This record gives sequence, C-alpha cells and structure tokens, in this order.
Amino acid sequence: ILQNRLADWWKSDKLAIVAAAFLFGLYHLPYAYLNASWATHGDLPAALVECVWAFVAGLVLGWVFTKSDKNLFASVICHVLIDILPAVTMVNFAIKFGG
Repeated sequence: ILQNRLADWWKSDKLAIVAAAFLFGLYHLPYAYLNASWATHGDLPAALVECVWAFVAGLVLGWVFTKSDKNLFASVICHVLIDILPAVTMVNFAIKFGG
C-alpha cells in the first residue's frame, strides 16, 4: 500500500521503491536490537547492519512487486525465499560438517 501511494504521489516507481525499502529496513531495527532471540540483540551496530540488509531486501521486494504488475504474491514468495535461505544454508552446513 505504501509503495503504491508513494508512487502515485511522486509519479515515480523508483523513488517509491527506495523510500518504501528504507522504511522496511527501519522497521526491522526494533526487532534486530531489542528481540532477545536475534543474534544482534543489544548490539546497535550489528542491528543497523541487519537494517541495511533489510533495506536491500526491500529494494528487491519493491522491484519484484513493480515488475510483476504489482502482484503482491510475487513479493511474498520472494520474501519467503529470502527468509528461508539462511535456514537451508544452516541445514546444509550441519549435514556436511555434523554440527
């Protein structure tokens, strides 16, 4: 909704993607810094790095949304893949190295 509104307001999909991605990254800061289950809990520099990665993911998700004729399902699938990649990597590492 936010990206659509910004794109309509600014008449620019690119600017709307960047702004929405920035807010997406900022949205992750309280989770990264305050949530005890995150590895970055209590570590502000590390939490900010997580926010930068969320910003990059937001750019990708915004681009996918725009390029898929504003199909939210495409962005949701992309988000799931982004979230599941670390888990798959950890499972693969554990299988290979017994950890």
